[in-house]
Amino acid sequence: MVVGGIYIKHFLKDPTFDLADPLSFLEQLLLKWFADIEAQLSEEGVAVALAAQAEGDAAAAAAKEASLPAPPPSEVVVLS
Repeated sequence: MVVGGIYIKHFLKDPTFDLADPLSFLEQLLLKWFADIEAQLSEEGVAVALAAQAEGDAAAAAAKEASLPAPPPSEVVVLS
């Protein structure tokens, strides 16, 4: 993996390596880190949404099979 023109693998082997532009390296490293975190969170969010949809579909199918009305979607109640 290359960040800011520096091979991370080599930098980790020699952390005393003199960076030509340490600020740019840090900026690029943080941008890469944030992008990886966002990708991971969006993958987890998709998985959670799919699981919730599957759960709702299963409940509707069970209700249909039992000739009961499907349960209403969960609602958020705001107390004032």
